[in-house]
Amino acid sequence: MVKQITDQNVQELVDSLHLANEILLERFQFTIGERRLTREEANRFIEFIRNELRSRGSAK
Repeated sequence: MVKQITDQNVQELVDSLHLANEILLERFQFTIGERRLTREEANRFIEFIRNELRSRGSAK
């Protein structure tokens, strides 16, 4: 059973993005639908989120 994502979980991830990927991979389970992302896919997703937040922050 996949844990339903809530705004609180998303906020926790965003607040933790300053941590190393290894720590994030230990704290969070990254999935698409019911399929768990591979380590490589999860790392790419983390970098994507970081880049998006950086670009939005610089657009202000």
